[in-house]
Amino acid sequence: TGDIYIDYSDGERVECYTVVSDRDMDLAVLKCDTGGRRPVALGGTAVPDTPVVAVGYPEGVGPTVTAGRITDQRPVVRGIDTVGFTAAIEPGSSGSPVVDASGRVLAIATFGGGFGVPVDRLRPLVEVAEQYPATKAGAEWQLRLRRSVLAIIVVLPIAALVARRSGR
Repeated sequence: TGDIYIDYSDGERVECYTVVSDRDMDLAVLKCDTGGRRPVALGGTAVPDTPVVAVGYPEGVGPTVTAGRITDQRPVVRGIDTVGFTAAIEPGSSGSPVVDASGRVLAIATFGGGFGVPVDRLRPLVEVAEQYPATKAGAEWQLRLRRSVLAIIVVLPIAALVARRSGR
């Protein structure tokens, strides 16, 4: 998948990695060391007529911020109940947060045409992501450790069985 970085407004750049993804929602949850920065809050149910903004980086340029409102449109896309909104989403801004006036994320724009995944569908992905180390190096170390433990659990009993059968 290549290297993934987040560039903060203070100029700091941190490496991230994908911990979980959902093909139907066309979303991936990234994990990185935030350096003590607080995450944005996930909001509740997106109520029609709530003022929102969508923050995006179309074609890697931005941020761009567009204003709109939550609509009463809730089409089902790929088996997912979506949230409708009127804030414009430019091409390349899929994955943009749709945020209310209190700064809480109500949805993630993913399906184009002013529709997104409601935060209630994101919570399980975020809960899985919270179980992973903050850094890619930490995740790689954890994976090597798991593989080593698995090798010990599988290889040693097989080696002992082979040794018994060969009379050693």
